[in-house]
Amino acid sequence: MKKSNLIFIKETIIFIIVLFASSITLIHASAPTGEVTTNGDFSYQKLADGSYQILQYSGNDKKVVIDDEYDNQKITAISNQAFFGADALEEIELHEDINYVASDVFEENRYLKRIIVPEGTSDKFVEVLSTSTFASNQKISLYENNKFSVYVDNVKLDQSDYSMVLHYQKQLGDSLDITIDMKQTLMYVYEDGAWNESEEVVTINSDINKLTWYVGVDNPIIIQSGNHLSIPSISEDNIGYYTLKLEDEVLLQFELQITKEDTTSITTGFNLPFAWSDAIVLLSVVGLSGLILKRRKDTCGN
Repeated sequence: MKKSNLIFIKETIIFIIVLFASSITLIHASAPTGEVTTNGDFSYQKLADGSYQILQYSGNDKKVVIDDEYDNQKITAISNQAFFGADALEEIELHEDINYVASDVFEENRYLKRIIVPEGTSDKFVEVLSTSTFASNQKISLYENNKFSVYVDNVKLDQSDYSMVLHYQKQLGDSLDITIDMKQTLMYVYEDGAWNESEEVVTINSDINKLTWYVGVDNPIIIQSGNHLSIPSISEDNIGYYTLKLEDEVLLQFELQITKEDTTSITTGFNLPFAWSDAIVLLSVVGLSGLILKRRKDTCGN
């Protein structure tokens, strides 16, 4: 046998061995290991590393938010043609643990216009989506969520405070203003078959028209819409529980109280100044950690 033929055979064998080894590694890393389960509009399958992939979305929403977890495990992948048939889809929000999106996931979603990703992850997701094919002549904008900002009386709260209950003391007649900012920044644009960095800085205050303020517990009533709540002069008529919702999702809650007793014990541990008055309004803002961590419906609990 000629030497050249031997070299060719040897190289072919080496190629087959390398290809086989690579296939084994890929299967071990991403092969489905569990049965398909359905929760709401989503079907899931467990992967070898314990996380889940989305197999199918059967809903017809214009905006879809991918949850962080399913069955207490991270969702890390979106499988082939998972959004096939989702003809109404215009916007999808991905979380930072999504590491794989099959190339044909959005191939048929011709109305898809916006992809929203967490702050600081746009470069990663451009890489994740680099093999994705989209409907012809499609222009898609990729935005980063710039985490929520919360202002009380025009003072921006430090994000490190968002995980605790914040107490504010007010006197009758004082004003109260709470403002929520939910900004998104355009980072990349997909056009003519490629992702390109945005040449302009576009920041939008998203979903403001979907925010609604309520007061009351058993039968809450709507008091106003938008990202700003203003009480010009606090009175006993303002006593109650207040809730801010984005559509059906609770973003923020606080209670407005009036007390005539010494509130020293209430504020112990908060090291806040206390000015005695016959009537004190105690404002407790809660739920702020939920604002920062996610803005999505917990489908796992449905």
